[in-house]
Amino acid sequence: MIPIAPDRIDSLYEGDTIPIGTSTPLQILDTPGHAKHHVTIFDPETGGMYVGDAAGLCYPHGHPIQPNTPPPEFDPHQLTGQFRRMAALQPSFVGFAHFGPRHDAQQALAESERRVWEWVDLIEADRQLPLGEAASHIQRATLDLYRAGGADEGEVSVLDEASGLWEMHVTGVRRWLDQRDRRLARTPTDSPT
Repeated sequence: MIPIAPDRIDSLYEGDTIPIGTSTPLQILDTPGHAKHHVTIFDPETGGMYVGDAAGLCYPHGHPIQPNTPPPEFDPHQLTGQFRRMAALQPSFVGFAHFGPRHDAQQALAESERRVWEWVDLIEADRQLPLGEAASHIQRATLDLYRAGGADEGEVSVLDEASGLWEMHVTGVRRWLDQRDRRLARTPTDSPT
């Protein structure tokens, strides 16, 4: 593999634009998703919103959006804010890196938000379980959603294999829950005077 030349690499920040010929430049949104480096690219001319991993996984053929919650940076409050910021731009479609566009953009972003909080609630309820058991629970719940949406067992098996990092997803949410609980446990006397 040949490394990319440093002069061909640019950092992107909130508010940056990328000129593309004579059309309206693409707009950059800082949308950390589950990692600080995630950005969303919005094309104001077409309304296309390319979200990368910032809004989860969306398998083709109308399957539900699956959250992407690995450690260490998962934060559902941050995700909620970015989903709403994305929706405010009124995109015509949401282009998921995994795996393709959803043309019901407002519903897709609302679904991303709802599903993140469903996972947080489910993983929090299973917090005392060993990691493997909690991962199996979130896996079963997610695969059952695919089945309810009409996926046959062969397709469910493919989706399960493609999703496959169930313990990592649970670990990301548990890490956020632990951080939240530590913040909530602090009292005013814990802060330096």
